[in-house]
Amino acid sequence: WITAEDSSIARETLVEELIGLGYEVRVATNGLELTDAVLDAVHGRMPIPDAIVSDVRMPGATGVEVLEILRRYDWRVPVVLTTAFPDHELSVEAVRLGACELLEKPLDLLKFREAVSRAVA
Repeated sequence: WITAEDSSIARETLVEELIGLGYEVRVATNGLELTDAVLDAVHGRMPIPDAIVSDVRMPGATGVEVLEILRRYDWRVPVVLTTAFPDHELSVEAVRLGACELLEKPLDLLKFREAVSRAVA
């Protein structure tokens, strides 16, 4: 997994949950690091992750902008988006771009685990 979250507390929680589920995790602390990680994988410089979990609002690039990059490359890795600012427009855009989940913060960890399981099923 690649996990992108600019809040260190939220990022630590996501990483702990994913590791607890048996996944290896690459961490991005902002949208630029996530963009770099995605492009490294797309161009074969890094292994392709099983999935990505990303905050929507981050410095450098949003989770939605990174999802747009993935789709430009026709890369269909599952993406779970998280947001503290859910709205109808964001939900529509996430679905249009193929996000498999849009989870509201603060995260319900049971729902997060279920979303992770669905993403890699």
